[in-house]
Amino acid sequence: MPGGRARSLCGASRPDVRVVRPVLHRAGRDYVQTGADGLCEFCQYATGEEFGRQFSVYYSHIWRGFGIVCGFIVFNYAVVYLATFLRFKGKNPLGVLLVKLKRRKVN
Repeated sequence: MPGGRARSLCGASRPDVRVVRPVLHRAGRDYVQTGADGLCEFCQYATGEEFGRQFSVYYSHIWRGFGIVCGFIVFNYAVVYLATFLRFKGKNPLGVLLVKLKRRKVN
């Protein structure tokens, strides 16, 4: 499938393409060459953006999506670092509560 806004067409000189192209043009679709043998098949999406549109993914929002992914990665690293720090070097924030629970069980 073509990515972004690029269009891929089989050779315009092919007789089967010349016959079917007007029909597909009215439907708003194109042919895409799929193999080295030159066979053409119908593709329901002319561009990658048409495919992404059904998932509300747009090429114009590429940097917003990239920023969200980067933010997700940074957040996960921060949580792992904080949890590791609290477990091995810092004071357990639940330590006071755990001590009280242990005292109740002993008494």
